[in-house]
Amino acid sequence: MEDKYLITIPTVRDIKDNLLQYITLAINSNVPFDFLIVDDSTTQKENRDLILKIQEILKSRGSSISIYHFGTLKQKKFFRTLISNGIPKSALHSFNIKPSFGVAQNKKFLASALLGARGLVSFDDDTYPYEKDILVRYYKILKNKHIKKPLAIRGDYVGERGTDYSLFKSRGHSPKKTIQKFFEILEYPESKPTFRERHLKGNKMLIGGNFAINQAYKHIVCPPMYETGGIEEFFPTDYVISHGGKIIPGAKVRHSYHPERIGSRRFRTSIEFYMLRFVRRHLAYYVFNKMETEFGTISPALNFFTSRFISGLGEELRRILITYRALLLEFNKKRNIQSVRYLSAYLKYRSNQNIVIKQILDGTIEFLKLNQEWDHILDHITKIDPSDIF
Repeated sequence: MEDKYLITIPTVRDIKDNLLQYITLAINSNVPFDFLIVDDSTTQKENRDLILKIQEILKSRGSSISIYHFGTLKQKKFFRTLISNGIPKSALHSFNIKPSFGVAQNKKFLASALLGARGLVSFDDDTYPYEKDILVRYYKILKNKHIKKPLAIRGDYVGERGTDYSLFKSRGHSPKKTIQKFFEILEYPESKPTFRERHLKGNKMLIGGNFAINQAYKHIVCPPMYETGGIEEFFPTDYVISHGGKIIPGAKVRHSYHPERIGSRRFRTSIEFYMLRFVRRHLAYYVFNKMETEFGTISPALNFFTSRFISGLGEELRRILITYRALLLEFNKKRNIQSVRYLSAYLKYRSNQNIVIKQILDGTIEFLKLNQEWDHILDHITKIDPSDIF
């Protein structure tokens, strides 16, 4: 049986344009990639129907490309099968957290393992092909069986920025410098060196929305934190580097915001939702830095996470949030940026602080539970016939 390599696309939206362009590229590149769509969208029926139509067309043209749709129903069947095989239900609870970039990563890695993939390519659902040889380049590297250590390829982007500059506009101030100062405020409580800075050191090495990775993907667990964009990029990076592997530069894709994403940011609640992801991300950094400092690892055994430790950590996070607000209010005096004003107002109330703190602590505990059972889950996956799920 030939080795399987996957192009994976986690999505929370309609993926018609995105998927069609990547499939066309795969056909034109003549490389043996199949597709895995991890679908947590509200348009799953439309996505599934689209995939069935594309699969029929591919088959009629003699193409061997398979497209696996891993939507809610198949996900539930997969997790029920794991539970029936002896995996504790509590260890899988994190897969109910939505939206979560970390959960999407974990689903993608487990489904890829179920399908027996030797390596995978991952593209975000708001990216599109740009460099036409990207799949050929990634495939040649992934299929090299002489590479035994973890290896990842980190691609880059053209097009729209990852951070929405439109939310940081202020008369007389550069959005770029404003964003830089905003992130400096959020970084204030982090101890040095942080686990992320160990590997960055000024280099762009993060494994994000355009990357490829060999079989090392099976051993990577990402924090299943609620809407904490970016934290999921550091864990693949950390795993590859800390296990003696390499991250090499890849090709570029085009990044373009989905229209529904842009339109939603006209509303206060949506702006608060977007801005809070940055707050949660830096609180998560703080938590993992603290665990590494106290326990010597960013993923200690669950029994280290005592109620006393959790309570103390919660109060530390509250003090950080209060300090964030004070710094943001001072920062915004001259700039008067609407998004920063909304964020400062949200952080004023203890009830809102409680929500954010609970999201971080819950996500951390769920991460430790999942990490503790991950190897057992992988073992059980080898006993599942993929055709029973797909």
